[in-house]
Amino acid sequence: MEPAEDEFNPNAEEANAPLYDMEHDGAPVEEFRTSPARRRALTRRMWLMTGMLLLALVLLAVVYSAVRHAKDIMDRVQPDSSERWWAQTVRKSPNDPRNYRFVRLANGLPVLLSSDPTVDRASAAMDVGVGSDSDPPEVPGLAHFLEHMLFMGSEKFPSEDEYFEFISGHGGGSNAYTDDQHTNFYFTVQPQDLEPALARFSQFFVAPLLSPDAVDREMHAVDNEHRKNLQSDGWRVDQLIRSCAAPGSAFNHFGTGDLTTLNKPDIHKKLLAFYKAHYTTGSRMRLVILGSQPLDTLQGWAERHFSAVPAGSDYREVGGAGHKTSPTAASAPATAAVEDLTTDSTDFAKRRLRWSLTIPPPFGAGRTSRWVTMETVTDTRSMLFLFPVMPLERSYRAQIPQLLCYLVGTKYPHSVYSVLKAQGLATGLSCEAYAQTSDLTLLSISVELTSVGLNNTQKVARSLFEFLNLLRESPRQCHSAWQELLRLEELNFEFQEKQNPDDFTSETARSMHTVAVPDLRGSPESYSYDPQLLKDVLQQMTPRYVLVFVLVKQPDIALPLTEPIYSTHYQSVPLPVDLALEWAIAVPSRGEDGEPTLSFPPLNQFFPSDFSVLALQSNASAPVQLLPDSEVKLWYGRSTSFDVPKAELWCDLDSAVVPRNHTTAALADVFALMVNDVLDESAAQARLVGMSYSFAPTPVGFRLGLSGYSSTLPTLLTTVVATVTGGTEGVARPVEGFCQDRLAALLDQYRRDLQNADMDSPYLNLFRYLRLQLLRTPFFTRAQRRAAVDPTTGSPLTVAQLQAFL
Repeated sequence: MEPAEDEFNPNAEEANAPLYDMEHDGAPVEEFRTSPARRRALTRRMWLMTGMLLLALVLLAVVYSAVRHAKDIMDRVQPDSSERWWAQTVRKSPNDPRNYRFVRLANGLPVLLSSDPTVDRASAAMDVGVGSDSDPPEVPGLAHFLEHMLFMGSEKFPSEDEYFEFISGHGGGSNAYTDDQHTNFYFTVQPQDLEPALARFSQFFVAPLLSPDAVDREMHAVDNEHRKNLQSDGWRVDQLIRSCAAPGSAFNHFGTGDLTTLNKPDIHKKLLAFYKAHYTTGSRMRLVILGSQPLDTLQGWAERHFSAVPAGSDYREVGGAGHKTSPTAASAPATAAVEDLTTDSTDFAKRRLRWSLTIPPPFGAGRTSRWVTMETVTDTRSMLFLFPVMPLERSYRAQIPQLLCYLVGTKYPHSVYSVLKAQGLATGLSCEAYAQTSDLTLLSISVELTSVGLNNTQKVARSLFEFLNLLRESPRQCHSAWQELLRLEELNFEFQEKQNPDDFTSETARSMHTVAVPDLRGSPESYSYDPQLLKDVLQQMTPRYVLVFVLVKQPDIALPLTEPIYSTHYQSVPLPVDLALEWAIAVPSRGEDGEPTLSFPPLNQFFPSDFSVLALQSNASAPVQLLPDSEVKLWYGRSTSFDVPKAELWCDLDSAVVPRNHTTAALADVFALMVNDVLDESAAQARLVGMSYSFAPTPVGFRLGLSGYSSTLPTLLTTVVATVTGGTEGVARPVEGFCQDRLAALLDQYRRDLQNADMDSPYLNLFRYLRLQLLRTPFFTRAQRRAAVDPTTGSPLTVAQLQAFL
């Protein structure tokens, strides 16, 4: 059958014939193939294919780089899995007389034991790795409320007052706090009463009553705690910072709670559910016990009283990184990898990778880079720069927050503070890790402003970003600074002094969530410089991510917004793009000598070189007078605690004229402020090596105090004395060279400090102020001192007048 004429026939001759008879835009196909249009089309297609190939190669390189970066992160945050707990010992300072042992109980509870036969108070602390971040959205403050309820008796000790009565009745004290991701309980007691105290303390985590009868009373206790904070600028600022985070994120919460958030019909049911869900040992709890008894005895008490704490469903009994021990065999520490004690390494690495790809949780894309003006309760003038960066708590071995605070916060010539001070913009500067959670580290730089600084806030911000930009462009100098910081850490660890018992147990229990056992006492042996991690963090400390807070009592702009928890009035606007661009490329200016105004810290002149102990012989149990016939009374007492190369010097400078009246008392205060203002730069580095100094007025003159390493204490003494006297070689020229503008700034700070002190809470006024009023004669009130330097009641105080007084 022949195919129809219109039907396609693959055998037809025409099927294999060139389609020369077809036309393109009226031209034959062969002509089109050799035409300029065809060549241009082929060229475009070739470039398109080349571009797609290059794009594919770029994407492949990006993916490869991300995978390598993720692997680097995993390598940095996951300790070697070959490390086992049975081989782990706490690396302690040569100056530390305490003995340590880590054990894991049969229920999985990690415990650090510390034995110190000389301790005057025993202590224990339990840190539960859950806090207000885990509050149900509908019940803010539930974790804090549970903290209160746990003190209200247990099945074994049902009386609500049993625990407190026992602790206070045996020479001790007890407290607790709730943080973002921690709830920390601790106590102290006489050493011989440690075991019965542990018996009562352990029941918080074994069988607490959580009685419905106590719910209403403790809700009101929580509410009262919140109400006393309503006029506290610290709490108001903290809540406003949290409100800047993305809604629904863990950081954006109200952690204290009050009657509004807690007084709900099913609150007791939610309380029990929260306790059951979070208060288990598998991954949540860390226990530290300090006593005078031997380690074996302390371990037996830990097993006896804490083995009944529920293990929880997330505790792995066998296999993997965990191994369950029986109570009778607990003296042989269980084998468990280092990462098993800390939070999950894989999740942590994912968060770090998320940050490395510049997705900034929890503040959220588009919610950073804001300028916030807040009205304060006290007479405050300050700026707060907040940088939400990647979580760094588990990367403690790189010491990134410490390095940045060392570089930014140390006061030395050509530091950020030095530049701001020289321009009359600031009276103080500090840097800290404001918050550290598993989701972020919030780095904070706070600047106390003068009245001139308040009118030049953009200039203050520019100086800060000039220095941060300098850090980004100076990796070699950053490495040198890290090595200097490591030297300081090694020195401070070498001659580490005892902590207070409750500070030791509370802080160590918290650290056990993120710090490996060998490093729990602060040993820098495992510290290592991580230039890539520092680079990643500095890339986050840019105008793109900063939150700038201006805190002032009477702002000169309208504040249309009100934070609902504390009723704080504020304004929040995006950071202007032109300012962000200006700060992003700002470089330090140069002074008249052609040198940059900003630079890295110099080598520390107070770093000791001689660690020998002074061979002063004195067997007296009390200080002895060395110059009995002199007008100068000199006493010497030998340390009875440790033979360390340190010394202390206290010098009382008595005067017949200070203070006779409220005016001379105020002038003495101002002179002490001036001395410490000068020492801020010239002697600030002494504090980095564990040295300290103080210069303050007394009822009859001044008191000078120094402490630190014996070999460099004379250097510090010379620096302080030269500042106090204003001269050398016996020529006293106090406050000479001190400019009138700086004095005016300090007088303004002094007046505001006195005024703000009147707004302290009643109990602070009781212990800090009214006590002195009863004990000191003569005593001059804050109002009297403020009036003495009030420019509205007379002519302003001048440097010449102050020098004449001195």
